[in-house]
Amino acid sequence: MENQSSVAAGSTPAGQRVAHETLVQRRRRVIRSVLAVLAMTVVMVLLSLAGRDQQSIESCRQRMEAAVKILQESHGEWLRDPLKFPLPSIADRLGDVWREHVLDNWFYTEQAASKREVGVCCCERPHHRMFMSDGRYVIIFDVRRQRYELQWMDESRFAQRAEELGLHARRVRP
Repeated sequence: MENQSSVAAGSTPAGQRVAHETLVQRRRRVIRSVLAVLAMTVVMVLLSLAGRDQQSIESCRQRMEAAVKILQESHGEWLRDPLKFPLPSIADRLGDVWREHVLDNWFYTEQAASKREVGVCCCERPHHRMFMSDGRYVIIFDVRRQRYELQWMDESRFAQRAEELGLHARRVRP
């Protein structure tokens, strides 16, 4: 008898309306849940990619800072004996990662005679950043102060200064 009353209640217009509203609410909850899961997934993927990019940039910065230190230490020796050129010693001391990812200007010492700043080396390819402009690290030799400096340059600035600094899109090794 109870089954007959629920069937009868569902067959009335008011019962059908309640059943329809319940179905609509369930659909909305399912759609909201699916959208929430999708939104969380997108956020997690974006954060993961941004973290990966930042890690790559930080790793490169550490390598380049080590190179600046080695260059500065070798510079005095190089001034006394120009045959002891510092870039090969950097490549040997910093290993394969350096050789595979850095564009070096082996002629920067010759260019230093006529310029205020000379590009020693830079990341061969730009680092991609999700929410900011791409860029790369550049080691510059300040001729006047006889100092090596590490600078971050976004790609538009690098494109403007690359020729002036003596850094080109190909490896410039002898």
